[in-house]
Amino acid sequence: MSNAAIDKILAAAKSKQEAIKQRAKTVKPKDGVNRIVLLPGWRKGDEGVFFHDFGQHYVKSTAGELQAVYPCLDKTFNKPCPVCQAISQASQSVTDDEQIKALKDANSGQSFLLNVITLDGENKVDPQIFEIRKTVFGQILDLMEDWGAAMFDPQEPIIIKVVREGKGLNTKYSVQPTMNKHPIDASVLSRLNDLDEYVRQENEENMQRAIGAVKGVVGLLPASTSETKAISAPSAEAIEVHEASRAAEATRATTAEVALDSDLNDIFAELDAAG
Repeated sequence: MSNAAIDKILAAAKSKQEAIKQRAKTVKPKDGVNRIVLLPGWRKGDEGVFFHDFGQHYVKSTAGELQAVYPCLDKTFNKPCPVCQAISQASQSVTDDEQIKALKDANSGQSFLLNVITLDGENKVDPQIFEIRKTVFGQILDLMEDWGAAMFDPQEPIIIKVVREGKGLNTKYSVQPTMNKHPIDASVLSRLNDLDEYVRQENEENMQRAIGAVKGVVGLLPASTSETKAISAPSAEAIEVHEASRAAEATRATTAEVALDSDLNDIFAELDAAG
């Protein structure tokens, strides 16, 4: 194999790795005022659908250590979720308050994903995936009834404020329109995040890890060493790390990855033919 062929393979593999790393993570409302501009839907011909349902299971041990993270198929796709089923089954074997709390915390809340421009973050130019709960989403829908198309004006949509106050169970959100508008470059609409692709995070290995972690809460640990290792603990600090890379853990390839895989296959085919 020539050096040129090896260089070509390495370049294609590096491009694939970079494509995986660059998948977006979500942005959530921070404490205080969050100014955003709503962007239309990402599906060509169906721009009116500007959001996607989403849910995520964070499974922790009774000591509060993060064990596994997995998308909730019920909250995301409205189909049976094996992790939800495992939580329900484990709840029948629960024996103490710590286990009850851990299983309760493992349940997924309902979230919604939207493409927005965030005006208070570091990136004020590129579309971000904004992840919000039902209370915020409901208030945005209420604003749409009053403001209509002005919220999605292709040139100058209005700026809205999402205000977060309080901590924990006392956290409150309010959504308010402003009199200000934010000019949007036409190129922004060509860079919308594909939310259909983002939510495709299912894979068998991580699903089994999450189910095993749920069973571990009530002492039903897997018997084999390999399975035990699969659920042994990312630390509590892993929550933020996972948030930054969870999309990259999905096994379903993005369109870019498929293209890169095709490039690699073509290269090897050329080499075989040459040999």
